[in-house]
Amino acid sequence: MRRLQSDVARFGRDLLRLKAEVICNFYSDETIVAMSMAEAIPDVQKQPDLLPQALQLIRNDVMRDFRIDIETDSMVALDEAAQKKSITEMITACGAFLEKSMPIVQAAPELGIPIGQTLMLVMRTFNAGRTVEGAWDDAIEKLMSKPATPPPPDPKLQVAQIQAQTAMQVEPIKAQAETMKAQADVQMAGLDLQKAAIQAVNPEPRTLQ
Repeated sequence: MRRLQSDVARFGRDLLRLKAEVICNFYSDETIVAMSMAEAIPDVQKQPDLLPQALQLIRNDVMRDFRIDIETDSMVALDEAAQKKSITEMITACGAFLEKSMPIVQAAPELGIPIGQTLMLVMRTFNAGRTVEGAWDDAIEKLMSKPATPPPPDPKLQVAQIQAQTAMQVEPIKAQAETMKAQADVQMAGLDLQKAAIQAVNPEPRTLQ
């Protein structure tokens, strides 16, 4: 790929050189100034004599080749430096965004999808590339396909459910206790009856006065 890139860069450089040569040989000074909008350059506005000097320079074939040159290596270096700067800025921006948004997602999970979409917008702004954007798209799609998290239960409803469960557990115990009490009462009544029958058969001796 590096060799192919160099070939394309050289091709573009040669096209620009041919274009510049055609313009310098066949276009008038007025046309060149109008097309380049050189009069709007701040340095030219401050020093108007620079414009005639520039036109004289590009009209001279020898001086133009020595003074004005386009090199592929310098163009590639500038592109790589700009790309590295853009990647660094993107990582810094995304890192700060994630650092601030993660507590929000933990507190409100339903906001995870819009926050993920916002992160994708930031990446597309920096032109992160298809691989990075595709990975984040897949992650967000999986997040959207998950079932929604049910809302937390109502504390009042939880208290009512606990009270109902407690009542259900207490009722059998109360019923069992009442049954045991009734059985004990029956047993006591039977004992009293037996005692009365024994006293009827064997009355206690009376004391003579």
